[in-house]
Amino acid sequence: MSASDPSAIQSMSHVRGLDSLRFVAAAIVALSHGATFPARQYFDSGSGIERAIGAANELAFNGSAAVLVFFVVSGFCIHYPVTQGMDLRAGPFWVRRTIRVGVPLIVMIAIAELIGPTAAAALTVILWTLYCELIYYALYPVLRKIIDRVGLSLVLVVSTVISFSIILSDWETLFYWEYSIWLTWLVALPVWLLGCLVAERMATVRRPDPGATIWHWRAAVWMYSVASLAFFHHGGIQIGNPALLLPFGFLAAAWVEREIACFQYRQPFAILEWAGRWSFSLYLVHNVVIALLPLGDTHLVADWLVRVVAIVVASLAFYWVVERPSHEFARSASRRLAGRQALAAAMSNPPSTR
Repeated sequence: MSASDPSAIQSMSHVRGLDSLRFVAAAIVALSHGATFPARQYFDSGSGIERAIGAANELAFNGSAAVLVFFVVSGFCIHYPVTQGMDLRAGPFWVRRTIRVGVPLIVMIAIAELIGPTAAAALTVILWTLYCELIYYALYPVLRKIIDRVGLSLVLVVSTVISFSIILSDWETLFYWEYSIWLTWLVALPVWLLGCLVAERMATVRRPDPGATIWHWRAAVWMYSVASLAFFHHGGIQIGNPALLLPFGFLAAAWVEREIACFQYRQPFAILEWAGRWSFSLYLVHNVVIALLPLGDTHLVADWLVRVVAIVVASLAFYWVVERPSHEFARSASRRLAGRQALAAAMSNPPSTR
């Protein structure tokens, strides 16, 4: 089976293109938090066209929308191995996923607290997404049993109704993290489940090469994110991100499905796949660096370049020192636990001597 064969995805443990999507999403989050070029400072005092350029630069990157792409990719990655027949053992699964996310998270929280209140406050802005992820990991073995019994479509419909009800009860809530975490994960759950739905569809449906239409989907996703951000800031009616972006989750899932199909037929850019490996570190580190390196009034470009370089250097350092070792430890601990469970099962069910 060739790597370009559309059926190749059925046997691939690593799905091509997902690392690229992770990096793009993490980069957009960083850009939305202050890593973008400070165009407004240069163009605000100019002509109407120049001011429009500055405003467009700020609307081009919707970090909340990018987070929902993360959730779709996460749901896909968790559910896809199960659609390929992998036996899910709750203990090893929990150990691997919790260590993989939890260790870098705890280390970064400790670093931010040691640096001081500015760093801690900057980190807090992005923590809600990771708490949601940990909740989804904790619940997935149970969710999988429910999905096996009643079907993913019903679970998705119920979760969407619950999410919509929470949003409708206070549709002026501006940000996801303004809910308590016990409501936030419910609000975002349909998007994560949409990733599971993409996994099931990719496991059972042989998708054709989307070809040039993939750029139509990319444009549609970007245009929705820009329009929702523009309405959020300038719509005249106070509607929060959770209400504006719930439909975006469905669009993002349809787009991610086509991206996965696209990369069945062609190789992703190697640099994006490489950058995707440390995208989690980028997500954890970027806002702390931005908070610690404010832009000055007279050397905007120089300060911005220092900020961008510092984000990349700090992210790579965190990846090599913390994230990558935690991944290796997570895999090792999960395998050891799975081995002990298999041994215990074998000892409790000895082979018949007949």
